[in-house]
Amino acid sequence: MPEIITIIINLDLYSTLLIIANVLLFIFSGTVLRFFSHKVKNAEAMEFRVNLLRSLSLFMLYSYLYYKNQDTDFSGYSIKLMGTMGILYGTYLLIQILGYFTLHNYGKKREVDNKTYYIATYQSRLMALLGGVLISIIALLMIVKLLGYDSALQAGGVIGFIGVFLALTNNVWAPDMFSGLIILHSNILEENNVILIKGEEPIYARVYKIKVFHTILLHIVDNHRVMIRNSRLRDFTVHNLSKFASAKGLRESLSFKIGYDVKPDKVKQLFLEVFDKIKIDKEIAIEQNQQIDIVIHDVGDHAVEWRMFYYTKQVAELPMIRHQILALVNELALEHHIDLSTPLTHQVGYVG
Repeated sequence: MPEIITIIINLDLYSTLLIIANVLLFIFSGTVLRFFSHKVKNAEAMEFRVNLLRSLSLFMLYSYLYYKNQDTDFSGYSIKLMGTMGILYGTYLLIQILGYFTLHNYGKKREVDNKTYYIATYQSRLMALLGGVLISIIALLMIVKLLGYDSALQAGGVIGFIGVFLALTNNVWAPDMFSGLIILHSNILEENNVILIKGEEPIYARVYKIKVFHTILLHIVDNHRVMIRNSRLRDFTVHNLSKFASAKGLRESLSFKIGYDVKPDKVKQLFLEVFDKIKIDKEIAIEQNQQIDIVIHDVGDHAVEWRMFYYTKQVAELPMIRHQILALVNELALEHHIDLSTPLTHQVGYVG
């Protein structure tokens, strides 16, 4: 402790200002980062970023104090370490600030619950990506110069190694990055949209975040988060349920296979009674001012496939709406003695 006090007392004005600036960076790292990274809602991720910046600040401070206190050849390495940490600190902070301004200038503005949100677009993501690459290249050149690689051969060797590494790993990160840009450019998906992914099994989800390499979804039915690679997401058929083309709402349907022994008028009456009960109970979130459509979709060997079309604007509740209507149809079908199970028919032939 006395040695530290002695070092601080003997510091010149430049060193004092440098240490004060470093201490301020350490103290206000969280405040600055939270302001420019307002979209980061995960507390653990934010805490990691803040701790990362504070660690860089401590490395810079320790390296500079070591440099001022030692009169050895190692003091040169300490000042290089401090400079490297400072460049990394500034690079990370500049990329965060760049992302903030590109999002506010090129992103889409949304008002939700009297709060303003900005959604990433193709332009904002591309500008942030290009700016981040430019800042990273400049930072890399500064670090190479600081470490003493003055000749073009030495600097080229360091940069060439990084270039070869990126080239060898491009099949890992490049498809997802470009797929993310394509998804944003197509404007088919936006944050907070409700989508249906038809893959191995249908998934109803809300788009939480579209990142550079992956997309985070909120699974509506199971109530958990799902991460999917952007290139993998483009392989699926994705239905954006939030972007319905009619003022009536999203047009959905449920199918039922009913035997030929049930008269069409009786089937239609069943579905009309279902709709009347929905209007009375008002618990199922469909558009009750829009009449349902009842049509024959297909005639098969065993049964007639009927479809009931309805409209809804509460697309996030679509799985629950389906469950509620199915339960109501089953209840009324039992009352009307209509069998909803697909009947089996047998054709008997004679062998002569």
